[in-house]
Amino acid sequence: MGRKFENRDESDKSNSEPFFRYDTLNIISSWHCDAHCRHCYIPAEKRRLDDFDEDVWSALVAGLPDDIKLVCFTGGEPFLHPERLLTLLETTQAAGHSSTVVTNGLWAQEWSQAKELLEKAVELGLVGVSVSVDDYHRPELPAEVLVRLFQHACRLRLHVNVKGVGLEAQKKIETIQKEFEGKIPDFSKSEINLERVGTAAGLSQDKTRSNFYENCWWALSPLVTPDGNVFACCAPRLLNIDNPILCRANVKDEPIKDILYRASRDFLLAAIIVMGPGGLYELLEGDKLAETTLSKCEVCLSILNDPRAVNKLRERFSKDKELRKEVLGKHMIYEACYRPEIDNELVIP
Repeated sequence: MGRKFENRDESDKSNSEPFFRYDTLNIISSWHCDAHCRHCYIPAEKRRLDDFDEDVWSALVAGLPDDIKLVCFTGGEPFLHPERLLTLLETTQAAGHSSTVVTNGLWAQEWSQAKELLEKAVELGLVGVSVSVDDYHRPELPAEVLVRLFQHACRLRLHVNVKGVGLEAQKKIETIQKEFEGKIPDFSKSEINLERVGTAAGLSQDKTRSNFYENCWWALSPLVTPDGNVFACCAPRLLNIDNPILCRANVKDEPIKDILYRASRDFLLAAIIVMGPGGLYELLEGDKLAETTLSKCEVCLSILNDPRAVNKLRERFSKDKELRKEVLGKHMIYEACYRPEIDNELVIP
């Protein structure tokens, strides 16, 4: 990275317990995708290539900690390589973990093949499917394909998650939710803002309202990219991350179990989760974050990609015992009150 970040981990050495726990892991097995969406943060040259690395996958599956109950395959488009996806699901199941898949759903247009593929995936430990419904998709998934996919997922007792970006997607998701209300008992939604990255850089902004002080649960879902890099979150500004708090290490150099353990002992990362970017800003500046056109991710990276800000925060945590107690207390409340509900939405067994 070339910039000086000091005190990479500010842990209490007298206690080896993690400050928070991970139970999900997102894996991009390849950036390869058969869509060319207008809001995609992944550069086109990455999406055209199949960059699956068997060595990365072998290192991952060999070192997955038992605490990881759910592995989410995302991309790219996981179903673009169906036989490989089935193998990954089978290996994951054999290692004692359930799986979900995030997909654009285009593979479901050839229904006879898609139906058989989905059924095989369920046999190999698939417990949920997340489908994007954005108008930004190119090509856009026809509504009848989406309905058919959801109906069959319901018959297979899969958890269904509908994902969307911005206000227009929010409306569409609400319509879908009403249509399937009572028909798909295990149904959740994920709404995020359009980020000024990738092909979306030139699009007009389409944002739902951001609460910068809201807990950042994204940082409880680490992500492994095809080259083996482990990121502390799966935010849409992934490729703009340039700091050791959110970009942790590489599974080729260190076991994933050790990488996640070190992350769980990082006070600054623990603070991001329970205080949000607004909380970090307030710790730095002493004032609440004013109105801004930036998204939560943009605010977060404006702080964490600045070595001076990171080092100042590290020093604050090192000296302020009450602040550390506050952060850990919020994590205890989360574990007791919110984790069960969120785990249910994520289909954690």
